[in-house]
Amino acid sequence: MVVARKANGKGKQPKNFLDLNAARGLAESIAESLEKKTQKKVDKRAQVCPVVRIRAIRATLDIDVVQATHAQPHSPAPPRKSESRIKLKETKALLAAKQSESKKARKKRRKELSSSDPAPAPTKTKKRVSFA
Repeated sequence: MVVARKANGKGKQPKNFLDLNAARGLAESIAESLEKKTQKKVDKRAQVCPVVRIRAIRATLDIDVVQATHAQPHSPAPPRKSESRIKLKETKALLAAKQSESKKARKKRRKELSSSDPAPAPTKTKKRVSFA
C-alpha cells in the first residue's frame, strides 16, 4: 500500500481576490486624490489671471467686455534673445551679403570677358559635301 506524503510547503492555495467593497473603496480614494489635484490646478490658474477668464466668459456670452479695474492680466513676455545670438545672426547676414556681392562681381567679370573676346570669324567658308 502506498501512502501519500504531504510536502513541507503550503501546497496549492486558492486565489484570494479582493472583495467588491475593497475594490470600490480603492477606486474612490484614487478618484478623490485625482479630483483634488485637478481642482488645485484649476484654482491656481484662476488666481493667476482672473481677468482673462472673466473676459473669455463674457466674450463667449456676447456681453460687452468692460475693462477690469483691479488687476491687469499678466501678458506672457516674449522670449528674450540673447545678445550673442543676435550678434551671430547679424554676422551671418553680413557674410551672406558679402558672398552674394562677390558672386555678382564674378558673374559680371565673366560676362565682360565673354563679350570682349568674341570667337574669331571663320576666314574661309567650309565646303559642303553630299554623298548621294
